[in-house]
Amino acid sequence: MNYNDEIKEVRKNIQNSNYGIAQEKLLEMLKEYSDIKLEDEEGLHFTFNNYEEYILFRRFNRIDKPLIAPRANMGEIYYELGYISVGLKEYEKAIHYFDEASKWNPIDPFITFERAAAFRMMGRIERFRAEITKTTDYIYNSVMVAKYFREMGWYYSEREEFDVANALYSKSLSYMDTKLARDELAYIAKRQNRNVRIDNIKDATKIIAEYNLLNGFRKIIVDTFMQQLEFLKNKEVKEQADWNNIDILKKALYDITLDQKYMVYIPLSYKDYGIQLDMPIIWKILKKDSYKDFGLNENTVAVFMISNDKKFSIMYDRDCTPENLEAAYTENIENMKKYGITILNEDTINEDGKKMKEVLVECEVEGKKEKLLQYFLILNGKLFKVSWEVPPQEAVDTILNVERKSFRMITLKSIRKYSDETDGQVINPKEEFEEDNNEN
Repeated sequence: MNYNDEIKEVRKNIQNSNYGIAQEKLLEMLKEYSDIKLEDEEGLHFTFNNYEEYILFRRFNRIDKPLIAPRANMGEIYYELGYISVGLKEYEKAIHYFDEASKWNPIDPFITFERAAAFRMMGRIERFRAEITKTTDYIYNSVMVAKYFREMGWYYSEREEFDVANALYSKSLSYMDTKLARDELAYIAKRQNRNVRIDNIKDATKIIAEYNLLNGFRKIIVDTFMQQLEFLKNKEVKEQADWNNIDILKKALYDITLDQKYMVYIPLSYKDYGIQLDMPIIWKILKKDSYKDFGLNENTVAVFMISNDKKFSIMYDRDCTPENLEAAYTENIENMKKYGITILNEDTINEDGKKMKEVLVECEVEGKKEKLLQYFLILNGKLFKVSWEVPPQEAVDTILNVERKSFRMITLKSIRKYSDETDGQVINPKEEFEEDNNEN
């Protein structure tokens, strides 16, 4: 069994709370890989989780030896041992394991987050705060920065400094909407005998700045990724690894900046329908065997999860010629009206020789008002309906202005006839992506 299979087995046992079995296996792995040293004559053997951590390590450290990835991720082994020890309430032992993990991977903020959690469990909240503060040097994605704000929010909530705690939890939501942050905002509201308040970004940022806390991503992190991206793009001869790393850095920079120029798209093909499209890499593909759970019918071509509860769907409607688009569209509109769906706006879009009918509708689902933006277009003699949810509280003009500049519109406009001569790799999502996306 190789390392990846071993650590997968460990995680499965941890997930099932089989801590004893997982711990025993990890200790066996430490013996198995005891020949791996942090440094030897060949070079340094740090175990980073990804390319971003490798780049940041090189940025912040002067290195006089090659960085060589060993056959096992030693930092990961120690991290999992620490995680198990926290679960077993063996906090001193957990801190020792997290310290060892940091030696092998000094960049990963999650090691420090977990070490901080052990100190919190021991009631050492000032040490907890000190550990959380350490993470600010290397936070490089939205999940990490959202967690930083939540953890600092907890600290100030414990100190009953509720205004800054409320600002920190509000700022966390701006990076990642979590039940944890919303529950804590509800707790603060209850303690202050008021309604729940989510501070706007400007107000939250001002309050957090008064406490001299991290208020977002450090500029040096962003600059490091940008510089490395430009370096790779300017290389005259690029290997496949360079192209892969360019995509990794672009994805990281989009996550940090939300600048559309950094988005990476994956070409997907649906040969049965004769179409292909480009999907933003941050979206996930819904497995076909889950369609029934979402009330989707057999004519659904593809569904992409934009977020936890927002979907982008493509549905085959019928065989249809371009000349019959108007009639087919009108029939669909009349059917919607029969089911009590309100038509808010209609328009026709012509771009790149492709005609699309646009309609914004409002409907009631389980007692709640929802708005959907739908598009009807014809490719290969087939009528397709593309739709996605939009904010129900926004005005029509605001919705259309935002959505027509969004990734959803870019993906819609990328839908085209299937061609064997497509630039880049055409990926069959059923074979390549569904399993991975289902695990996240």
